[in-house]
Amino acid sequence: MHKKKGNESVLAGELILTFYKTGKPMKVGTQAKEFDIEDAMAKILSKAGTKVLHGENLFNQLILAAWHGQAIGSLHISKNDFIEIIKRHGWEYDAAKHHWVKHQFETMLFA
Repeated sequence: MHKKKGNESVLAGELILTFYKTGKPMKVGTQAKEFDIEDAMAKILSKAGTKVLHGENLFNQLILAAWHGQAIGSLHISKNDFIEIIKRHGWEYDAAKHHWVKHQFETMLFA
């Protein structure tokens, strides 16, 4: 968390963007490109190298994916839709630990 001195506001959150000059001017279109949230979430979740994820991290990755695709203006998703997409990809929320856990399908062999 960053705090400004004096009577100014406090900046809190997980996502902090840093802008820098690349020397290459970018044009921003007036119309937002379409963004496939389901596809982006599938890619993010499939690349997860861990069995535990935090919702804030997932949402930040989704925002960055939309930003890189120049489709940030068309990123509209409700909390419930976000949760359902994660669940459809085999993740369950652990309320006691406040994170998402990859559901493991165990096969049992009977002798």
